[in-house]
Amino acid sequence: MATLPQMAATKERQEAANPTTTTRTLVESVTNWIRVYSDGSVDRLGPPEAAAFMVLVPPYDDPRDGVTVHDVATDHGVDVRLYLTTTAPARRRPVLVHFHGGGFCLSHAAWSLYHRFYARLAVDLDVAGIVSVVLPLAPEHRLPAAIDAGHAALLWLRDVASGGSDTIAHPAVERLCGAADFSRVFLIGDSAGGVLVHNVAARAGEAGAEALDPIRLAGGVQLHPGFILPEKSPSELENPPTPFMTQETVDKFVVLALPPTKDTEKFICRADVYGSEPSDLAGKFAPVPRCEKGGRLFFTSCKRQEGSSTRKERTAGDGTWVRQNSKGVKNKAGVKVGETQNFRFKKDGSYTDWLMEEHHCCRQQAVAGDEEPVICRMYVSPRAPPDSAARQESAAFVQQQPALQVSEPPCDKKKRDDVAEEAPAAA
Repeated sequence: MATLPQMAATKERQEAANPTTTTRTLVESVTNWIRVYSDGSVDRLGPPEAAAFMVLVPPYDDPRDGVTVHDVATDHGVDVRLYLTTTAPARRRPVLVHFHGGGFCLSHAAWSLYHRFYARLAVDLDVAGIVSVVLPLAPEHRLPAAIDAGHAALLWLRDVASGGSDTIAHPAVERLCGAADFSRVFLIGDSAGGVLVHNVAARAGEAGAEALDPIRLAGGVQLHPGFILPEKSPSELENPPTPFMTQETVDKFVVLALPPTKDTEKFICRADVYGSEPSDLAGKFAPVPRCEKGGRLFFTSCKRQEGSSTRKERTAGDGTWVRQNSKGVKNKAGVKVGETQNFRFKKDGSYTDWLMEEHHCCRQQAVAGDEEPVICRMYVSPRAPPDSAARQESAAFVQQQPALQVSEPPCDKKKRDDVAEEAPAAA
């Protein structure tokens, strides 16, 4: 059974062996997890620590620990995995509909992580079955694609309950139909899947009970739901990074999953900016747009300091840049070669949606007082609400910019002699 990282590595080896078959270039990446290329293709990887739970478990008809597992292609454009118990039902039992996690960008219903949990849960809860939905993944399928898929799974379950589905003849679907109490359907999901529990239930509520009749949603179970707020929560800022999850992972997944708007398309909210000591750079620049997306990219320098600075706030314009986090960058030999720092602008006592990254380059022979190069980027948080003052400032700047001039296409190449013959004679 192959893992997703193994399949991605095989693909890379094939492309390396046939370099003429691809012209794609890397345009975005999420450390350890995702690479997005210029041709729209996506490689999903995974850190070595995750390989064990990313194994794709195939379905099986022969019972294992009281459960059989079946993959079904529904007639509503979504695939599901069914976990069915083998005990003879004395009564009709509830049905669980599962949405997997993965930040809307990763994971699969067939991962061993989910197989081990839900195969056991089906037996322990004595349910008729668990319907695990194979969700479309971003960035190929951005939100609300996952919500649409979750709702489509409920519509399929409705058709199964009423006998109107073309899949009713599938032996596993027939078993589910004979054991299920469709008036007790529960949604369950972890992380991003927990968010889908809320959104799919809300979609069903908007459609009305008649749209799902005869099934009824009896409840939902959210396992560590990954709700994202405009301002980072204390747990996001304080929890140390792990091989599975960092602030970069969360922020980039959010941007990759959001619908492609002017503020989110091909835009990553933060690089790996979890730095060390703060510098005085942030105090020099107030948040002012400088480019068509409302951001500002510039180069500057700062003086090497002895020891570490504890200053976390510096005045800039009519507000203050507040350091959020920082991290040293080391090379393979363990030598510090740079540092990255992350700031947020505070005005009138409240945080705004202006953010700034600083990327410091440390010269190995530099001493205290020497100038070292720094790259800074200011931008509007992709989590900012539509009516955010920062978004309005950014939009106002874009509207003031002149329309881009379209240049004429380049002329055909000509030989030097031909050009000389066409040149006008001297007066």
